[in-house]
Amino acid sequence: MRAISVLTFVTECEMLGISTRWMAHVFVTLSVLAHVAACYGRAEKHREFFNLFITDRHRQFRTLPADQQVDIYIEAMRIHPPDLAFAHDIAETTGGAAVPVIIARLRAERDEAVQCHLLFILEEMAAPYGVTFDSKTVALATEVVGRMKHKYTRQRGRKSLAAIRGSVADPTTERPATSVLPPTPLSH
Repeated sequence: MRAISVLTFVTECEMLGISTRWMAHVFVTLSVLAHVAACYGRAEKHREFFNLFITDRHRQFRTLPADQQVDIYIEAMRIHPPDLAFAHDIAETTGGAAVPVIIARLRAERDEAVQCHLLFILEEMAAPYGVTFDSKTVALATEVVGRMKHKYTRQRGRKSLAAIRGSVADPTTERPATSVLPPTPLSH
């Protein structure tokens, strides 16, 4: 099958007596169907979960084990609109407990977009929650970002990597570095 341009297609349809108006209706219908399939076709695995109201979705999400949270977050990033708040939920509800799950997924994952989503969870853990990372985690994140070929994913990965590097455990004492959260004011 050969690829043809839109102009060639329109010209050939007009030669066959197919009206331009009918072609426009077909084009719009196919475009809408393609959009619907792209947006909702991937949530098959967790369809019931994604059919919940957003508040119920996040409430239920927070009760799940870390590996299921990561799976759902990755799936949520593939549908439209993506829900970045799940990364925040993972960071808030699991703290550093989800790090081994994320690291295992990061090692196995080859899709650069998914790698960026996983790095974003680590970024979320570092920034507001003060989770610190060991040198192996930072080295893995650096390696993953270094292998990224696409400009956007590489830029996004570098942003996450900067936050991860800024939250490294103190290697001399093997204790986590101090929290990045500002001290809370004492109430009088």
